[in-house]
Formats: sequence, C-alpha cells, structure tokens
Amino acid sequence: MLRPLCLIPLFLPLGLSLSGHATAGPSADELDNIFAFKGLVYRQEDDGGNPEVDEDASVYEGLVLVRHRLNETEAINLRLLGDVISAASYDEAADRAETVSGATGYNPGRFDIRPGWEYSRSGWSFGTHISYGQEFAYRSFGAGLRLGRSLFEGSTVLGLRLQGFSDKVRMIRFDGTKESDEDRDTIGVEFTVTQTLSPTRVLNASYSYTDQDGFLATSFNAVRVGDEQDFEILPRQREREALGLRFKQALGPHSVETAYRYYEDDWDINAHTLELTYFHWLATRA
Repeated sequence: MLRPLCLIPLFLPLGLSLSGHATAGPSADELDNIFAFKGLVYRQEDDGGNPEVDEDASVYEGLVLVRHRLNETEAINLRLLGDVISAASYDEAADRAETVSGATGYNPGRFDIRPGWEYSRSGWSFGTHISYGQEFAYRSFGAGLRLGRSLFEGSTVLGLRLQGFSDKVRMIRFDGTKESDEDRDTIGVEFTVTQTLSPTRVLNASYSYTDQDGFLATSFNAVRVGDEQDFEILPRQREREALGLRFKQALGPHSVETAYRYYEDDWDINAHTLELTYFHWLATRA
C-alpha cells in the first residue's frame, strides 16, 4: 500500500515509548508480554523552491504494539497504526475525492491493523500475521510469515520473512474525475543474518526482493508538461532488490551504528545509501 508518509521528508521526530522490551521479534526463548506506545510528529516547511507546488506538510502518527504470552512457546500480538496527515497535495486530493459522487465511501482516515501469532522453541521461532489498512484512496489486505533459527548459543540468528499485499486503488484523479478502481499485488521476501562478534559488536546482513503487479502510479498525482497537468503513467510491473549491511558497536551505555544499502530495480533505478547513527541513553534502564 502506497503511504504518503514515505513521500514526505521527516523532520522534528518526537517519540514516547512505554515499553521495557519491544524488539521486532522474539528470540528463541523470549515471548514476554509487551505493551508499547509511540507518538511521532513530522513537520515540513515549504521554502518556496517549487512555485507550482505547496509542500508544507504535517503528520501525526500513533503506534501501539501489544503482545500476550499464551504459554511457554506461544504468544499472540497486535499492532495498531494510525495517522493524521495534513499536506497540500493530500488535502487537495481528499477534497476532490469528496466531490465525486459515490467515490469516497467509508473514510475514517489512515490506519493499519495487524494481528499475529508467534511460536518459539529450541532455537526456532515462527510467526504469522494478517493485516488490513486503508486511507481515502487505498484499501489493503496483507499477510506474512516469519521463520527464525538461532545457532551457536544465540550468537548467530538466521531469518526469513515472506510478505504479500492485495491492494485496491480508488482512481480519483487530480481534476476530481473518478475512474474504475484498479488492483495492485505485491509479494516480497527478505533474508537476514545477524552475527554477534563480541559482547559489544553486532553485524547484520540482509537481502530483499519485491515483485509488484498492477497499478503502480498514484491515483491523484499529476505530472506537469509545460504549463499543463496530465495523469501520471507508469509501467504495471516492477521488480526490486536491495542488499544491506549494518554494524553496531556499544560505547559504554551508548552505541554507534553504521549501515550501507544498495538498491536496484527494473525501472533502471539504483541507489547507494550510507547511514551513521548514534544512540544515547538519557536515563539508565531498570
């Protein structure tokens, strides 16, 4: 599902966490109960660089993660995500959508619900989930599987993740016209290897592949041709690959992480990304 948030540079991140332990997935023997909440605010100011487009934007996001242990090997979980978005292009598209008879339907805003189940025993972990998300122009159903294997007393962890989405794109154009809804199908796979090098050093390598088929443009966006606007037209198929490498070094109670990622797809797009992150604890954890 296309997320407008991904198109907005992120500024002024503000977060609150009420969790003592909230990793992406349990290790071989960890299925503890979890409640975590994060509230984020993103703000972008338009500097007037493009006189044709107003790029002021604000995003208010809330994320809730709950996990409940059923027994020694099983747990259920629930992730809730909701956004309130205010951006010139987004607001204009929503306003135009409201003017199209029968086009909007049930429109409570942007949200995503993902319940799941986890199993962990003797160095093996398994998880599955389903999801439903929507905003004014999209409806998305998803499902995923995760398999993990811990080796050498937990110093090496192998991971495999499969993910699929079946989306419905509501074709509400930039000029307010409404066309027939379009489908978009996405299938992705990711392999990861996490290696503990020492008590203070961790190395992670990953490879991901994604295949998409269907309507891959945005239903309301337009491209400018001279002084006129026209509908955006993109190919209906896309294959993407990415390789990543991350290294994290503890520095006393703090840590530094470096990362490199290479991306390419069959639209002749490739990218190199370098990251350097410093983690600083403001208070000692209990």
